[in-house]
Amino acid sequence: FVGRGFDVDAILWHSRCMERKLAIYLETTMFNFPFADDAPDKKKATVALFDEIKAGKYIPYTSAYVVDELLDAEEPKQSYMIQLIKITVPMHCILQQQRLMV
Repeated sequence: FVGRGFDVDAILWHSRCMERKLAIYLETTMFNFPFADDAPDKKKATVALFDEIKAGKYIPYTSAYVVDELLDAEEPKQSYMIQLIKITVPMHCILQQQRLMV
């Protein structure tokens, strides 16, 4: 795999984790709800999910598109959401979008 753009350590880490944990995809609103004071039920449920992720119950994934959308948010919310993604999602779990050739 080396030399073909594959990160062997990330692949090995991923395969070990996949044997024990459920992988979940976090879309843009998941990073918004912890700061949504106008939606207390969604805020509470999302904060609980992020606590479970931090405790290692799930393997979190997101995409480069989500990061781009978070960067479009206004401050200070943008900084809060970017910090949340940094402490929640490992860098090798941010999926890069690729064009699928059919």
